[in-house]
Amino acid sequence: MNGVHDALVRWALQNSRLRGLLCAFYDLGTITCGIGALVALSILAWTTARLLLDTVSAPEHATPPLSMHNLAKRGMATNDRTTDASSGFDVRPIIPGVTVPISHLPLMLMAVLIGQIVHELGHAAASALEQVHMTAAGLSIMVIFPSAFVTLPSAAIDALSPRGRLRIISGGPFHNLCYYVALVTVRWCGVLTALAPIVAALLGYENISVRGEVVVDVDPNSHLHAYIPRGALITRFDDFTLNYTGAWSDFFEGTYARPEALGWCVSQAVISAAPDTCCEATLAGFPSPLACFVEGLSGADACLDPVPLLGDPIMPRCGTVALCGDNEVCALPSRVASLVRVWFQLRNEEKEEIVIWNGERDEIREAVQTSIWLPEYWLLPLGLPGAMTALFQYLELATLSLFLFNLLPLPMLDGEQYAHGVLDLVLGQGSPYDEFDVEALESAEAGEAPADGRTWSSERSVKRLKARIQKVTTRVTTSLLVACLVLGTLQGVT
Repeated sequence: MNGVHDALVRWALQNSRLRGLLCAFYDLGTITCGIGALVALSILAWTTARLLLDTVSAPEHATPPLSMHNLAKRGMATNDRTTDASSGFDVRPIIPGVTVPISHLPLMLMAVLIGQIVHELGHAAASALEQVHMTAAGLSIMVIFPSAFVTLPSAAIDALSPRGRLRIISGGPFHNLCYYVALVTVRWCGVLTALAPIVAALLGYENISVRGEVVVDVDPNSHLHAYIPRGALITRFDDFTLNYTGAWSDFFEGTYARPEALGWCVSQAVISAAPDTCCEATLAGFPSPLACFVEGLSGADACLDPVPLLGDPIMPRCGTVALCGDNEVCALPSRVASLVRVWFQLRNEEKEEIVIWNGERDEIREAVQTSIWLPEYWLLPLGLPGAMTALFQYLELATLSLFLFNLLPLPMLDGEQYAHGVLDLVLGQGSPYDEFDVEALESAEAGEAPADGRTWSSERSVKRLKARIQKVTTRVTTSLLVACLVLGTLQGVT
């Protein structure tokens, strides 16, 4: 790597015009990083204030009654235990195993490593323009966390003008920002969408969007985990068939053409004898093995067991009472019931099975992870296409986070050196040897001003001012970061 960097230094010396253009490019990076530093500090302050406000002023709520997500499958008992996971918290820290699946940890580490490599290449490229030779570069790993590094001689960097130092310091974060813009542009232009079928076919995956969606994983904390296996093909929700790309999203967002509502033929005697207490709005969410149905002709409410009706695929359907037999009425699920029939097929089987979900339909989307790509061979993992999509998302998130986080004025980060360079550029760099400048001391004792028009005491005052500004900025930023991490982690976990 050192040889490559040395060659880049020589190339920069031999191509002065191109070097000038690149210097202008990194000057733009210096300005951009200044804006980024202000944005990073603003986001940190706003997030900390929001977390603190939520923690201090959050009203006390009584513990709500447990909501019942009744699940039923033909030949299986109904599960009557549930957990209610909801959060109104806006800021969600990315914690593998808590806020994101633990399986995403390798993807996150890979994305961060790639972002760090891009970051260090920025420092290396900018230093070559300033004829600062790199002393070392490489990769390291601490426990399970990989990282990249580039080592530059500090004496050579300190000898540069503030503008040159700022180019090198801001080169890393600026490369992260350019990388982020490139990733977003590729996504917005539809390049990934166009390449996905080609890459999937080469890897051995088949697009099954005209047949349904394959189940990649089910949340272990969801009741659906016990009923819908991985690898199953979900084909329908109620009477809506998943036979085109985007049908899954259309169902949950309600943007599809709804088919005619059909009910089930039920004996008039059963309807008359059935209670109607479960149809009361005040009882919505309370555990009950019954569901609310509406009699199609009179509109009367009745609480019925949904399993014999919705769980039988050959049960006669009806739109009006005329389609039912004598002494039968057409019963349709009420909106209060929130019933969803999930139709699915096991792999290599044609028979469809039905799971009856009693609850909010959005909870199905949150619990069940699906894909339109089915592996043609059993050795291929179900989650590979989804992992590639998640990796691209983490690449965007990681490189943008590195851009903003590295610009915070904290020790061991680029932000501290950037702030020092900006202060030198605005207030003057001075000389590190002014305190021991004999001529300056003699001039001060004789009451004479130095040749540059500044007194020795003014040089010391400027240095003290810069040190004070950096000290205050670092302490404030550190306090905000610690408070943000503590509050965010506590709220993210709870």
